[in-house]
Amino acid sequence: LAIEIGVKMPAPQEVLGELVIGVDHVGLAVADLEKSLNFWVSVFGGAIHSREINTQQGVEEALILFPDGSKIQLLAALESTSTIGKFLEKHGEGVQQVALSVKNLEFAGQKLLAAGISLVYPAPQKGSNDSSINFIHPKFTGGVLIELVEYST
Repeated sequence: LAIEIGVKMPAPQEVLGELVIGVDHVGLAVADLEKSLNFWVSVFGGAIHSREINTQQGVEEALILFPDGSKIQLLAALESTSTIGKFLEKHGEGVQQVALSVKNLEFAGQKLLAAGISLVYPAPQKGSNDSSINFIHPKFTGGVLIELVEYST
């Protein structure tokens, strides 16, 4: 049974099967990282799990962790020409991506490409918290940017 969102494609288990571990986090583009951190921590009781600058991605980011292990990633642009800077200019603050944790990012990417599903980068990139990342192009996911994340072990 094919799932038809943006384009016709095989059912997810036919492509990635057991490679997907689950939802890792939801990424929010924010204009003011300090203000957003204060909001998420003081209003919802989240704790700052990590904070770093990723110059390759052009962002300053913070990961908010909740008691059940769920995470929200706050992403602020280092420059207006970065992906997050362009997102903020076009859409304003809000959900920028949903991240899925995978077991083998390189293999997952190969399987997606073989199924005709485009990735944003030709090879995995450096992500936060010692991870490797890539993105599924939103034209295949109903306009939602899906980040694939693999953590170093």
